[in-house]
Amino acid sequence: PVALRQAFAHIGLPAEYADTLETDWKRDPHARLTPHAFLSAVPALAQFVVRAQGRFGLIATLMAPLATAQQLEKAASQVPGVSFVAPLQRLTDIFRRIRVRATWLVVAGYVLISLLLIWRYGRRDSLRMLYPPLLSLAVTLGVLGWLHVAVNIFVLVSLILVLGVGRDYTVFLREGAGSRSTALGVTLAALTTLCSFGLLVFSAIPALHAFGLATLVGILASYLSAPLSIVPDTQQVA
Repeated sequence: PVALRQAFAHIGLPAEYADTLETDWKRDPHARLTPHAFLSAVPALAQFVVRAQGRFGLIATLMAPLATAQQLEKAASQVPGVSFVAPLQRLTDIFRRIRVRATWLVVAGYVLISLLLIWRYGRRDSLRMLYPPLLSLAVTLGVLGWLHVAVNIFVLVSLILVLGVGRDYTVFLREGAGSRSTALGVTLAALTTLCSFGLLVFSAIPALHAFGLATLVGILASYLSAPLSIVPDTQQVA
């Protein structure tokens, strides 16, 4: 009872009271505490009790840092019938797995599109059309890093959007090289995308702000770099 003595002394109670409690505890028959007796003794705990299929469960909410939560989870696993649930940690793990999968989807999508471009335009011209999406992704990630914006699942979704839209810009300009109507269509598409998604940069919600910022920078970089996919006239004549 050393720890109990110290606790009593800390709150101003006589330390000898710990010995009295220890003696009473040893004399007690230690009968099994039933849920009804427990709730009758402390009626206020009824709001923390969950009843299901004739069984009782007690819910306790703890405010603890992540390191302590891991220790509590380990301690709870050693007690039969006790489980420790950390909702925030679960959500963090779920978003981490989604972020990893989304990253691989971006890589797989880029590889697939690159193969299709090689099949359609050949190796030399397809490399020219790969520059704008790569440049837009690099610029977007660079701006986010410069502004200290973390790469989360919403940023990865915006990168997928930038990859798809930027690829459309390059294909349209490549197929309609020299056509003013094609350039006008790409310009209007870029402006509408910037207005619709770029306005999210002014959102007070961090996730939407990051999504809007990444989309704004990525679409703008894709539009400005899309003319790199156009083959010069000298190569077309040759």
